[in-house]
Amino acid sequence: MPRSIQRCLTCFVMSLSLIFFLSCASGPAATDTGSAKPMPDVEEIELGSLEEMQQFPPLSGRFDTIVIRRLDAAEKFQQDYPDAVIECKTALLSHLKAKNAYRKVTDDKDGALIGRILFADLEVIDMRIASTAARIWGGAFAGASYMKVLTRMTDGTTQQVVHEKVLSSTTNPFGAAWTMGASDRTLPMDFGKLIGEYLYTIVPSAG
Repeated sequence: MPRSIQRCLTCFVMSLSLIFFLSCASGPAATDTGSAKPMPDVEEIELGSLEEMQQFPPLSGRFDTIVIRRLDAAEKFQQDYPDAVIECKTALLSHLKAKNAYRKVTDDKDGALIGRILFADLEVIDMRIASTAARIWGGAFAGASYMKVLTRMTDGTTQQVVHEKVLSSTTNPFGAAWTMGASDRTLPMDFGKLIGEYLYTIVPSAG
């Protein structure tokens, strides 16, 4: 067999092997679109950076306390990415508390609450985090990692929903490849900070 044909066959086999590897290594939810919930009929906002938050208009009311009443995900996502929801929630709470803008920020909905209260209910409706192995072997071809969270805010006094959006964040696959997947691994915490900044921007403090 001519060497040129051998080289072509070798490249073809290697390409197929790489594609197969990436499809397996990127994580179960990466190719299983059935694991994501149908997108709700709600506006989606891509959160890019902390500096971009000022463009979002504030709510009309003022609040003393923000309660992160729930932040969860479907069992499929929790199995594939067991630490992601916890990391996102921890970063969200820490970022909001560090602002010192509200009398209380908590995830304890049954504890003592102060003044006018805003309840925030969040649910991960779609998610993909490229694995480190996929990023190292496939680089940018492993695709982008992303999270989408349905966010619903309720006035504790009137029990009326005052704000509802799908918040999302997506990594740059080329940047992730350059850092060997660092931005993939930190996506849940980075996104939690962005959600915290978003809440701080749109929820005026009564204090």
